[in-house]
Amino acid sequence: MEIGLFYNNGNNRSGPGKLAGNLTKGLSLAGANVSHNRVCEYTGCLQPTNFDALPDNALIGPNIMVLPNEYPMLWKRFKNHVVPCDWVKNKYKSFPETDGLDLNIWSVGIDTDLFSVDKNPEIDYLIYYKNRDIEIMRDIKRKLDPMGLTYTAIAYGNYNEEQFLKLLAKCKGCIVASGTESQGIAYMEMLSTNTPCYVLDKTVWDDRPGCSFQATSAPYFTDECGIKYTDLSRFEEFNKEINNYSPRDYILREHTLLKSAEKYIKLLENSHD
Repeated sequence: MEIGLFYNNGNNRSGPGKLAGNLTKGLSLAGANVSHNRVCEYTGCLQPTNFDALPDNALIGPNIMVLPNEYPMLWKRFKNHVVPCDWVKNKYKSFPETDGLDLNIWSVGIDTDLFSVDKNPEIDYLIYYKNRDIEIMRDIKRKLDPMGLTYTAIAYGNYNEEQFLKLLAKCKGCIVASGTESQGIAYMEMLSTNTPCYVLDKTVWDDRPGCSFQATSAPYFTDECGIKYTDLSRFEEFNKEINNYSPRDYILREHTLLKSAEKYIKLLENSHD
């Protein structure tokens, strides 16, 4: 199977770049031949590009736009679209540009071989911070300090993969203080290392003036992964149960590179029907 993927950002320190890289790995595992920015038997467009170069049956998304009205011509020409999760689909379907179109939900897989560590805890918690009011960090520290728990913090964009893996090997759990996520690859990589997460959930997307939609900081999360809640009132419960979660099982069952790639291939095949 020949697949052409169109994207311009392959930097694995960004979400869209990591998505492109992980999908390429997964498609190779599935036996596909992948070409970059070239039309093939099957073609997917992951990020904004020269859309005129694409065939009409190209699979479009999921990192093209924030709101459908940013690229109205795409919805008129292309009929096969991918969005990363339920809440983004609901957001998009509220715009007239998407009327009559099916939006396919698809999430990229996690590199479970890379994100597998031998745990040797030196601290209790790794705090992951991204796109939240800085006051939330003060709240976290006010919660942890009286409990005598040790921690360190990292911010989105200020670490590399090697540093991330070392920190995940050293901690018992993670506290995720992130804004809304359309997928949230970083927290899913934490889960892949069998690191339980307490997600401080932001439940409203309001990144554009006049727009507000129900959302979440962790679209792909189950009870085996930890606790997702809007504040820290359940943190004591999470801390008590820290050794009883099995987040890697969830990732291995639902979100490997190969499983995700196979779903993407199915969407490509459907786009030719």
